[in-house]
Amino acid sequence: MAGASTRDVIVGFLVVILVAIVVVAVAQWLASRLGLEGRLQILARCRDGHVFKTILVPMMLLPVPRVGLVQFRYCPVGQHWTFVVLTRA
Repeated sequence: MAGASTRDVIVGFLVVILVAIVVVAVAQWLASRLGLEGRLQILARCRDGHVFKTILVPMMLLPVPRVGLVQFRYCPVGQHWTFVVLTRA
């Protein structure tokens, strides 16, 4: 069984880079459409209805477990881990 050729490895690497660029571009486009662009602190609402401010660093959103704008974060108001939704100010 032959290993992957150098060309296959390079193409795979370029595909991963392209996908990462597209994900970041879509995230920034979505943030600008929702009015979240350029803000360091935004409001978030947890599943129980608690509202609190959180820091939004666009490049640091990638490691946060999320689906769309729903993220799994700590709610400092209710002192529990829950799903939160980023909201407009």
